[in-house]
Amino acid sequence: MIDLALDAYNKKGAKMINYCRLHLQVISIADILTYDLKHIHTSYRVCERPPSRQSHLFWPDFPPPPKHFKKLWSRFIHTIVTSYITKKPLTWMKPALPRYKNIFFRHHADFHMYKIVESKVTRFPLASRQRASLHTQYLNIPYQSDIDPNDN
Repeated sequence: MIDLALDAYNKKGAKMINYCRLHLQVISIADILTYDLKHIHTSYRVCERPPSRQSHLFWPDFPPPPKHFKKLWSRFIHTIVTSYITKKPLTWMKPALPRYKNIFFRHHADFHMYKIVESKVTRFPLASRQRASLHTQYLNIPYQSDIDPNDN
């Protein structure tokens, strides 16, 4: 992403764009795109961190950039990045088998969380009172189930 900024702007402009990038906690163009890699996420267009996207990396907390930085960022996204992804559509790498095993599953009908370990199924029921949160709350009081995880 910074390579595009350095090619399009002088050093001062590239530094302003880099400050916005650091504030937004993004590394590459893929970080600002929607999951299908075809559109730029609306919040990133106006230099705002979407609350639904949290980085798993440690980032120093950069305060929001000044208005003129945001204006340059929006122009950069609208002209340079949009034309780049239009000319060179991005794709995800070929799917690979995960190197981990997921032991937690959320049932689509009852919305409870289930954990399967050594053929034992444990259910974590939904919390009765929901706090204001983006994440569903589950009780930390599991109870054993007689469901066979090998039944399909």
